[in-house]
Amino acid sequence: TRLILSPNNATQRLNELIASATTTLDVESLYVTDSTIRNAIGAAKNRGVTVRVILESPQDQSENTDTTTYFKNVGIPVKYADSQFYLHAKLIIADGTAFVGSQNMSPTALSHNREVGALVFEPAAEQIIQQQFDADWNITTPAP
Repeated sequence: TRLILSPNNATQRLNELIASATTTLDVESLYVTDSTIRNAIGAAKNRGVTVRVILESPQDQSENTDTTTYFKNVGIPVKYADSQFYLHAKLIIADGTAFVGSQNMSPTALSHNREVGALVFEPAAEQIIQQQFDADWNITTPAP
């Protein structure tokens, strides 16, 4: 199924999506505080996947300071949405398959809240999501 439900299957399905990436992995999220998701993103980089991450500025989400440190330590470029827009998106794009949903990448959102997301496989729809990520990547600020 395309449906990703929290707390039913979100952590498992998102980790499977991230693990499926062999070429590219793009993540745009308010924050990433769930350690299994964070570590899966780091593992993708370690196996040679090109990874890019956009987070909300730590001025608005202080936990992004630690998340950025983790990602940068494994060689993942991180950018911040600061004055460009307030980042409330939750999306992961792995080799042309996109996840979009209400799930924040936190233990609470993935394991306790009722959240709903879906996988997008259709090339035309996924391209729109990828184009938006790329546009956001081009205007956001590199993390220091």
